[in-house]
Amino acid sequence: MAKQLDETPPVPPRRTQEEASEEGAPGWMTTFADMMSLLLCFFILLLSFSSMDVAKYEKVLGSLKYAFGVQRTPSDSEFASPPGVSQELSENLSADQKDILGLVLVLRKLVHQDVDVKDLAVVSSDRNGALLRVQAGAMFDPGSAALKPEAVKIIDKAVTILKERNFSVVIRGHTDSHIVHSAQFPSNWELSAARAAASARLVIERGAIDTNRIKAIGYADSRPLVPNSTEENRAFNRRVEFYFHKPNAEGVW
Repeated sequence: MAKQLDETPPVPPRRTQEEASEEGAPGWMTTFADMMSLLLCFFILLLSFSSMDVAKYEKVLGSLKYAFGVQRTPSDSEFASPPGVSQELSENLSADQKDILGLVLVLRKLVHQDVDVKDLAVVSSDRNGALLRVQAGAMFDPGSAALKPEAVKIIDKAVTILKERNFSVVIRGHTDSHIVHSAQFPSNWELSAARAAASARLVIERGAIDTNRIKAIGYADSRPLVPNSTEENRAFNRRVEFYFHKPNAEGVW
């Protein structure tokens, strides 16, 4: 009688992980590849929805160059927008406003190139003109309206502007709140007006400027920049201002 076999067939041995990995890439590699593919599709989709704004790109690029000091000096005849002014805005400016911005650049260049003046003068502007503000002590002795010899450097910068550009100038004299009372100057009004007049006279003499383009005004202490509470503030309020404006401008005094 044949012997009955009741044994089950032998199970083949399980392959080790190393033997299985030899037949293809590891499992994590497949997952990683899928994730990279999805990210690539995502960024391609974002790029397809976006559009390059050239004006904004140039504005950002210009701001970066300005922040890192990589900037060029514009020519005298070239209008250059200050940092932060868009091309669209500069195109909407009037011819007079462009002239004023160009004048500000020239004034700042004249001031910063002179080591004897750059720490004594400040250049600013408004919609009607450009302002060169100078500390009174740089041009006059205390209580005097006689110009110091070194004031010629400041006067010559005003002369340069008036000779090269179609601008007029209002020269304003300002004092602090300290009361002036002398035989020559009975009050702050006379002193501030005399300083403005002396500055205007030297501008006319050195540049042969038409007197119709120049005005001299004394404001005494009626227009302080800061409260006259400290000696430093009072020195800041004692000043002479050269306000350059277009001949047709109104209300610039």
